[in-house]
Amino acid sequence: MTEFPSISLPLAFLLIPYGFFLFGYAFYTLFNLYHLSRYSLYGIGTYFSYVLFFGGTLLFLSGSAALLLRYDWTVPLIDSETIQEEVFPFFHFDLKFYDTARPASQPKTE
Repeated sequence: MTEFPSISLPLAFLLIPYGFFLFGYAFYTLFNLYHLSRYSLYGIGTYFSYVLFFGGTLLFLSGSAALLLRYDWTVPLIDSETIQEEVFPFFHFDLKFYDTARPASQPKTE
């Protein structure tokens, strides 16, 4: 029977791109806040920009955390046994019974 190697990837691997996104967002946030504080005029408009930016960031982070905390991240995303049994059912035969060296036009002689 042909078998795939045994692998199991947890669902938490999907959090890696999310972490890269959060890192990029944090870098972009610090870059914007530096330029806002360094080159803007101080006044009510600047203060409103800070509050709006931090409020949007807090809303984004709390919303994504609330959505992500519902899932069990230890569940396997890829399980080789499931793949072998359900996705590739035609691999459930033994290849040693097939003679591939003999062309199909020749009859089998024993």
